[in-house]
Amino acid sequence: MTRFIAVAVLLYFAVTLPGQDRKATAPQQTPFINENTVKEALREYQAALVITTLPDGPTYCYRQQLCEEPLSPCSTFKIANLCCAVENGIIGSADDILPWDGKKRVIAAWNRDLPVRQAMAVSAVPHFQALATRIGTTRMQQFLDRIHYGNRDISSGITSFWLDGSLRISARQQADVLTRILTGELSLQPATITILKQSLFRAAGKKGRLYGKTGTMADTPTAAPSLGWYVGWIEHD
Repeated sequence: MTRFIAVAVLLYFAVTLPGQDRKATAPQQTPFINENTVKEALREYQAALVITTLPDGPTYCYRQQLCEEPLSPCSTFKIANLCCAVENGIIGSADDILPWDGKKRVIAAWNRDLPVRQAMAVSAVPHFQALATRIGTTRMQQFLDRIHYGNRDISSGITSFWLDGSLRISARQQADVLTRILTGELSLQPATITILKQSLFRAAGKKGRLYGKTGTMADTPTAAPSLGWYVGWIEHD
């Protein structure tokens, strides 16, 4: 039987949000987590970590208060964006081409037509903004309501609501969305899961296969980030 571990990691870098209490709270105890390892790995950051063992295992939260804090999903929203596009028949393959709009940007990898899987790998913001535009406000809102994605608020605009716009989601909610996707609770089409896995695959090793998506918030594409995400899962035996 294939099992999954859904992971949502939230990292605050050099800059923390004003007026927020960053005191750590006692994490939940679970038999598969070495807490000293977690603390050592995240010692340089104001960080939250949520790990859920699927289909029905325990959930571990490091820094409970921060795990529940709603923040912009940044480019981790590309997970939901892609799923919505497949569910609505806009994307049919991880090799479908997302066209370049011809505008040169500072990240050279974005300045070309890109297959979906490559656009995900290089986190091509303009390509996924165009994809969201093709989906449209009505279908996007319906999909976020269906999957219970954070506060579901896309009011700040179809091309920007996830980029420090109106949409907010916590680390725990990120893990919950992945849980519903991977366990079949949302009844997404088989093609949606296949394309998502093909687009998010990152590495394979002795402990399983890693799928994931980063997200960062910064003043410019090349500036040091003040907020970072890693959202994904490990598939293992």
